Amino acid sequence: MKALIIEPSSLFQQVLQACFEETNIRTVACTNGKSALNTLKKAHFDLICSAYCLDDMDGAELCKELRENRVEQTPLILLTSEDNTARLQASLARDTAEIFGKSDLGRLKTYLEAVAGKTEALYWQSGQVLLFRKSNDTKGLSEMFHLLGLEVEHVLDTGCAQELLELNPEKYNLLMIDLGFGEKANGLTLMRNLRQHRNAHLFRLPILTIASLDDMGSAIEALREGANDYLPQPFYEREVILRVRNLIENKNLLDKVHAQQKRLEELSIVDPLTQLYNRHHLIYTLPSILNEAQRHKIPVSLFVMDLDHFKAINDTHGHVTGDMALISAAQLLKDHIRDCDIAARFGGEEFVAVLKHCEGDDALEKVEKIRLLLEALRPEDILVTASFGVTCLTPGESATFNELFEVADQALYQAKESGRNQVRYLPFSRK
Repeated sequence: MKALIIEPSSLFQQVLQACFEETNIRTVACTNGKSALNTLKKAHFDLICSAYCLDDMDGAELCKELRENRVEQTPLILLTSEDNTARLQASLARDTAEIFGKSDLGRLKTYLEAVAGKTEALYWQSGQVLLFRKSNDTKGLSEMFHLLGLEVEHVLDTGCAQELLELNPEKYNLLMIDLGFGEKANGLTLMRNLRQHRNAHLFRLPILTIASLDDMGSAIEALREGANDYLPQPFYEREVILRVRNLIENKNLLDKVHAQQKRLEELSIVDPLTQLYNRHHLIYTLPSILNEAQRHKIPVSLFVMDLDHFKAINDTHGHVTGDMALISAAQLLKDHIRDCDIAARFGGEEFVAVLKHCEGDDALEKVEKIRLLLEALRPEDILVTASFGVTCLTPGESATFNELFEVADQALYQAKESGRNQVRYLPFSRK
């Protein structure tokens, strides 16, 4: 961070510079307002600190000059040794300055520490900005974005911009669109497409438009089409940095909210121990699966898996070992069913899986394989086996989940009665 100090006294200049440097703020010093304004034309400063009374102007006049030179966006500190509050209010009314007494350097230092912390927070980003601009002159913008740790990728065509965004929707932190160079219509179309896009990342991507000061109509139209903000030309570094920072911070906060929302949704449908779906989700989704199977005349198989003598495992080896047995069995299920199938922990040591487009014979073969793999798994070096009950809804048949589950559960009961660690199949039929 860099500050400009305007102070006629060389001794007090040194005092101020030491105060600023203690808060890691680099300084440049001037003795009057005119030299300060000339310096501001040649270099950018994050902060201006000036004596209220200068040899060539006072604080109110300095504020006026800063506004006319478009430097009013830079924070301004005015230092005074006077108690004339009416005179100070002339500056305060402009909302451009903080007023500190020259004898109160402790309060000044506290303020500097706060400002230095906020300014340092401007430079926290890392990521990519996609810039659509017909002009090849992007050096100034790139340098400003670089201050935020953002790299700029420049494209000259909206079709190319949309293709890049759709190929890697999570890559970019910000889209910047120049509405000049006769590209207003294309820029607005690109914005409209993104704001209607199914991809959540593209829908939420911040859009910052560039518009000239004499074409605010385009900026307003862009805001109507979904732009988040606009930058008037010519660009001013601090304004660019602040607008970009605010947009990306808001995007990151929104991303966090969506991630938390997604996580809450997952928690509501996923069993926390096994990471399989829970009973609630299975019962909720099965009706639509069964309706689809009947409508399209496709088979659906369902099987129930119950770990054998699970209470004895807990009693003999402890609940931690029992949990590992459940986790291992669940992982085995996940590894040996397809992505289109559904496996859920139904309760305790009982699991249910639904296999789409799967006839009874295929289901029996798959379930027998799972049974053998579980028997050979030996999680925590103990033997874990399971009994299975399988049924199948043949093409064109209709059934509720409860009806299908009841038949599979009867088959499971037969497997247990026959000695456990085996698979039994019962064809589905309405009673």
